[in-house]
Amino acid sequence: MLPLSFSGGRIGAIIFATRKTNGFSDPQIVYLQEITHAVTRGIEILILNETALSLLNAYLGKTAGKRVLSGVVQQGKGETIEAIIWFSDLRASTRLSETLSPDHYLTLLNQYFECLAGSVLQKGGEVLRFIGDAVLAIFSIGDHNFKTWNSACEAALCAVREADNEVNKLNQSRQKAKLPTIEYGVALHVGEVHYGNIGTSERVEFTVIGKAANEAAKIESLCKVLCKKVILSENFTLYHDGAWQYLGQHILPGS
Repeated sequence: MLPLSFSGGRIGAIIFATRKTNGFSDPQIVYLQEITHAVTRGIEILILNETALSLLNAYLGKTAGKRVLSGVVQQGKGETIEAIIWFSDLRASTRLSETLSPDHYLTLLNQYFECLAGSVLQKGGEVLRFIGDAVLAIFSIGDHNFKTWNSACEAALCAVREADNEVNKLNQSRQKAKLPTIEYGVALHVGEVHYGNIGTSERVEFTVIGKAANEAAKIESLCKVLCKKVILSENFTLYHDGAWQYLGQHILPGS
């Protein structure tokens, strides 16, 4: 084992092994020390790159993280994509924030996000934003994502079912602990969105914008009005057959 002296005073280690009975010879050890000294900076760059990618994936999502790391950071730069748009929102968030302590409310939020956003990620979707207690995500169609509309729709529906199962299990444990349960609404919509950077010259955000993204948020707001946990847009049902319940025609706010 030899030390790797990184910049900033950090110390790593590299281990070499051999099948030889007597181990490495003295000249071999000197040679390995020379190699280690020569490659330390390269190893540090690789570690920093992996660390940066892991952080970007955690904060921006896998696809957006890779794009940002590759230099796609110019304001307004992006592309038009077709996607299933997921928008979900926590119910009674104002009441919960007022009645729970900050720590308990933060715990509830994290549990809610783990159930909803976690299910999206498990089924191949990409979580783009946490807007307060809402989640904006996509299941995009393309060469590096879902190949067909049907597969994207099915993945989104599986995420909805998985989220419901996880929230139900969580609520059982919260009820036993005499804590408020988690209620939410989800909308699934289909459409074209602009996927890329928006913001200022000094602070940009990687997300989706466009009419379809706005409509998804407005469709989710109908969950409260119609007392439904999940609402699919008519556009969504055109791409996936199911025993859907017709909820009538509704004018979206601001339309």
